[in-house]
Amino acid sequence: MPTQTSGDTASAVFFDLKQPSDSASLHQVFYTPDSARRYVPAHERLPRRMRVVFNHMAAGRSARETAEITGRALKTIEQQRLSVMTRLGLANMFEMGVYASRHGLTQGMKVGI
Repeated sequence: MPTQTSGDTASAVFFDLKQPSDSASLHQVFYTPDSARRYVPAHERLPRRMRVVFNHMAAGRSARETAEITGRALKTIEQQRLSVMTRLGLANMFEMGVYASRHGLTQGMKVGI
Protein backbone atom coordinates (compact mmCIF):
# COMPACT_ATOMS: atom_id res chain seq x y z
CA MET A 1 0.00 0.00 0.00
CA PRO A 2 1.50 3.37 -0.96
CA THR A 3 2.17 5.95 1.68
CA GLN A 4 2.57 9.60 0.85
CA THR A 5 4.84 12.08 2.56
CA SER A 6 5.30 15.72 1.85
CA GLY A 7 8.32 17.89 2.35
CA ASP A 8 9.10 21.53 1.82
CA THR A 9 9.63 21.34 -1.92
CA ALA A 10 8.26 18.03 -3.16
CA SER A 11 6.12 15.13 -2.19
CA ALA A 12 7.04 11.50 -2.65
CA VAL A 13 5.10 8.27 -2.80
CA PHE A 14 6.63 5.17 -1.26
CA PHE A 15 5.43 1.66 -1.99
CA ASP A 16 5.78 -1.32 0.28
CA LEU A 17 7.95 -3.59 -1.87
CA LYS A 18 8.63 -7.24 -1.28
CA GLN A 19 12.14 -8.28 -0.43
CA PRO A 20 14.18 -9.27 -3.53
CA SER A 21 14.14 -12.88 -2.32
CA ASP A 22 10.32 -12.81 -2.52
CA SER A 23 10.13 -11.67 -6.14
CA ALA A 24 11.52 -13.19 -9.32
CA SER A 25 13.37 -10.10 -10.51
CA LEU A 26 13.04 -6.36 -10.25
CA HIS A 27 13.62 -6.00 -13.99
CA GLN A 28 10.99 -8.45 -15.24
CA VAL A 29 7.71 -7.16 -16.58
CA PHE A 30 4.61 -9.06 -15.55
CA TYR A 31 1.30 -8.68 -17.34
CA THR A 32 -2.17 -9.48 -16.15
CA PRO A 33 -4.08 -11.69 -18.62
CA ASP A 34 -6.09 -8.69 -19.86
CA SER A 35 -3.07 -6.46 -20.40
CA ALA A 36 -1.15 -9.32 -22.02
CA ARG A 37 -3.76 -9.47 -24.77
CA ARG A 38 -3.21 -5.77 -25.43
CA TYR A 39 0.58 -5.53 -25.20
CA VAL A 40 2.03 -8.94 -26.06
CA PRO A 41 1.89 -9.85 -29.76
CA ALA A 42 -0.31 -12.83 -30.56
CA HIS A 43 2.59 -14.94 -31.87
CA GLU A 44 4.36 -14.62 -28.50
CA ARG A 45 1.31 -16.01 -26.70
CA LEU A 46 1.37 -19.22 -28.76
CA PRO A 47 2.34 -22.41 -26.92
CA ARG A 48 5.98 -23.40 -27.47
CA ARG A 49 5.27 -26.24 -29.92
CA MET A 50 2.96 -24.06 -32.02
CA ARG A 51 5.57 -21.30 -32.01
CA VAL A 52 8.13 -23.76 -33.41
CA VAL A 53 5.73 -24.71 -36.21
CA PHE A 54 4.96 -21.04 -36.86
CA ASN A 55 8.67 -20.19 -37.12
CA HIS A 56 9.31 -23.01 -39.60
CA MET A 57 6.28 -22.12 -41.71
CA ALA A 58 7.17 -18.42 -41.65
CA ALA A 59 10.64 -19.37 -42.88
CA GLY A 60 9.01 -21.00 -45.91
CA ARG A 61 9.34 -24.63 -44.94
CA SER A 62 6.64 -27.11 -45.91
CA ALA A 63 4.67 -29.12 -43.39
CA ARG A 64 6.61 -32.23 -44.44
CA GLU A 65 9.99 -30.49 -43.88
CA THR A 66 8.81 -29.18 -40.52
CA ALA A 67 7.66 -32.66 -39.49
CA GLU A 68 11.04 -34.15 -40.42
CA ILE A 69 12.98 -31.42 -38.58
CA THR A 70 10.88 -31.56 -35.41
CA GLY A 71 10.36 -35.33 -35.39
CA ARG A 72 6.58 -35.02 -35.25
CA ALA A 73 3.93 -36.59 -37.43
CA LEU A 74 2.87 -34.76 -40.57
CA LYS A 75 -0.77 -34.70 -39.42
CA THR A 76 0.30 -33.12 -36.12
CA ILE A 77 2.18 -30.36 -37.92
CA GLU A 78 -0.73 -29.71 -40.27
CA GLN A 79 -3.13 -29.47 -37.32
CA GLN A 80 -0.80 -27.15 -35.42
CA ARG A 81 -0.40 -24.98 -38.52
CA LEU A 82 -4.19 -24.63 -38.76
CA SER A 83 -4.40 -23.80 -35.05
CA VAL A 84 -1.69 -21.14 -35.41
CA MET A 85 -3.45 -19.60 -38.39
CA THR A 86 -6.76 -19.55 -36.49
CA ARG A 87 -5.22 -17.97 -33.39
CA LEU A 88 -3.45 -15.31 -35.45
CA GLY A 89 -6.45 -14.68 -37.69
CA LEU A 90 -4.65 -15.71 -40.88
CA ALA A 91 -6.44 -17.12 -43.90
CA ASN A 92 -3.52 -18.70 -45.78
CA MET A 93 0.23 -19.24 -45.87
CA PHE A 94 0.81 -15.99 -47.73
CA GLU A 95 -0.76 -14.07 -44.85
CA MET A 96 1.46 -15.99 -42.42
CA GLY A 97 4.52 -14.84 -44.33
CA VAL A 98 3.28 -11.23 -44.35
CA TYR A 99 2.55 -11.42 -40.61
CA ALA A 100 6.03 -12.77 -39.88
CA SER A 101 7.63 -10.11 -42.05
CA ARG A 102 5.68 -7.26 -40.43
CA HIS A 103 6.71 -8.44 -36.97
CA GLY A 104 10.37 -8.80 -37.94
CA LEU A 105 10.38 -12.57 -37.54
CA THR A 106 11.95 -13.37 -40.89
CA GLN A 107 15.18 -11.44 -40.43
CA GLY A 108 18.17 -13.74 -40.52
CA MET A 109 16.14 -16.84 -41.41
CA LYS A 110 17.70 -19.25 -43.86
CA VAL A 111 15.28 -21.19 -45.98
CA GLY A 112 16.42 -24.49 -47.44
CA ILE A 113 15.59 -24.61 -51.15
